[in-house]
Amino acid sequence: MQIKLKSIHFQNWKCFQDQVINFNLDTVVTKNIWVVFGDNGYGKTSLLQGILWCLYGVKAIFPDTRQQPKFVTFFNSIAVKENPSLEMSVILTFKQGEELYRITRVVKRLVRGNNVNFKQTTFSFNKSGKEKPDTKENIESLLPESCKELFFFDGKKIEEYAKLTHSKETRNAIEQVLGIPEIRNLIDDTKKVRKEIEQEFDNISSTKNELKKVSQELNEIKDNISIKEATKNQTLQDLQQERIILNALDKEARQSDEAQSKFDEINKLEKTESIVIKDLEQISEKIKTSFRKAPIYLLSGLVREIADEIHTKTLINNKQLADTSLLEKLIINDECVCGRCIDTEVRQYLEEQLEKAKNSRHLYKQAVDNQKLHTELSMLCRTPSPDLELLLLRRDRLEEDLTETEQAIKKLKQDTDGFDRDSIKKIWQKLYQQENALKQKQDQIDRLERDIEELEEEQSKLQKQRKKLASQNKEAANLSRQSDIADRLYQAADELVRWQIDNSREIIEQYTSEIHQKITNKPEEYKGVRINQDYTLGIKQKSGDIVNPEEINFSPGEKETLAFAFIAGLNQASGKAAPLVMDTPFGHLDPIHKKNIINSLPELPSQVILLATGEDLPQNILDDLAPYIVQTHVISRKGDNRFSSVIKIE
Repeated sequence: MQIKLKSIHFQNWKCFQDQVINFNLDTVVTKNIWVVFGDNGYGKTSLLQGILWCLYGVKAIFPDTRQQPKFVTFFNSIAVKENPSLEMSVILTFKQGEELYRITRVVKRLVRGNNVNFKQTTFSFNKSGKEKPDTKENIESLLPESCKELFFFDGKKIEEYAKLTHSKETRNAIEQVLGIPEIRNLIDDTKKVRKEIEQEFDNISSTKNELKKVSQELNEIKDNISIKEATKNQTLQDLQQERIILNALDKEARQSDEAQSKFDEINKLEKTESIVIKDLEQISEKIKTSFRKAPIYLLSGLVREIADEIHTKTLINNKQLADTSLLEKLIINDECVCGRCIDTEVRQYLEEQLEKAKNSRHLYKQAVDNQKLHTELSMLCRTPSPDLELLLLRRDRLEEDLTETEQAIKKLKQDTDGFDRDSIKKIWQKLYQQENALKQKQDQIDRLERDIEELEEEQSKLQKQRKKLASQNKEAANLSRQSDIADRLYQAADELVRWQIDNSREIIEQYTSEIHQKITNKPEEYKGVRINQDYTLGIKQKSGDIVNPEEINFSPGEKETLAFAFIAGLNQASGKAAPLVMDTPFGHLDPIHKKNIINSLPELPSQVILLATGEDLPQNILDDLAPYIVQTHVISRKGDNRFSSVIKIE
């Protein structure tokens, strides 16, 4: 049955001095949305905080106790100037069917010198005109504090609520919404009854040794079974947490594995980079050499002519040197090479010519130098002219390759930011350790199950034996029957808890999947939502695979949409259909997801109160919501005073 917020009365609460907000509940069933408009800083969040404080106290606003003294600033500053010791209060009225619930919380401002504090003076729960004791317990029954995020939440933080499903506290909160604790209480009550019956049995059997012995053995076995069952259940919970840790480590390991492959790629690229740099240096040096020798290549024709000329001079000089040697030989001989005799006149002529030749000995050194120069010039002429255009083209290509390689290395280093080889090694070590821890937990559970099975067989034998012995005494026989009934009730309650958890999870899964399919921007890819045993979320793909949202790189909008579907689905599954009060609705969703969620709101079987700015709900969205809006309230300043706001129906 729906729980609806009927009215809120603020007295000296933050910017509201004396403000009553009435939500008209006398409306057609097709309308379920109330809108409270207000600019930022006008009091929308103050309104939500007032609801939370009235229901759950200061800790709902300041979970950190060190921050709670700041609560004194919540007293309306204008009213404080007139009366420093005033009271501040919030009164909430809810309606469920024909029942009205009024919750009142009042605190008084205490001033002692320069110290300012506060003290709660009233905290009451009224049901249909009658004050009820145990205010906190009644509120817990109506709207459990542990599930307040499922009823009252900030749209900006909707993504954070998805993370809450990974905590043990949220699991307990969800089970509380679904009524699991009541069934667990039945189990606890059954345990107490069993213990009382066993105590009476002990009193009767104290006079009968054999019956006493069997009863003691049976009690010991029952205690052992209870201990092992409790250990098994705790180990199962630990196993689920270990699996969550393993999944996180597995994901991190896969990421590190990708990082490792990228590190290997970086190494290859750095080697390539080194080779390219070396080749580039060599090409650059060749280009420099080519430019340095360019004059030689340009003057190669002239150099060749000079070399030829020097060669000619060298030949002449060599001939002159050969003539000198021949004259020396002729002078010392009596006849010429032709056979004629050398007379005095001829010899005198030869001596004159020899003297001239000897005076030309410097031609020898000149011939040697000319020959050397000719050789060098000839080598220069034979030096091939480099293809400068080809060298420049190769340099340009190498520079492009170097730039591409450097960019690839830079990108890979960005992709591997946060990883290094040591951290990757540690991640894999943690993964192996976690796998071993998981295996040990599973082995422990298997051992406990075998032990429990053996103990239950022994228990069954002893129960039959005790029943037979008890049949000899009327009172003992009656207690034996009661004990059997209590045992069966305990087993039935335990099975009921398991069934209720599984059934509730299926119901949550059904509602969440239906809502998610309506609001996702990829209905063609997703088939629904899977609620795991630990209440974490999985996505059912059309292929039939169930994947972790983190593994398929959900966008922020998709994560927020999934979280909203889960919150709304859980709200419906609770059977309470509590009001959804959303501050800054839809967070920072993209237009498609925002539109899909808006279209889903009228289908929710809950009262929906949107605390929004004009930016949150522009005219086109309001036009879509118009057929389903019951009332629109507007928060405005009282004058130009930022410490005073009023809320009126538009």
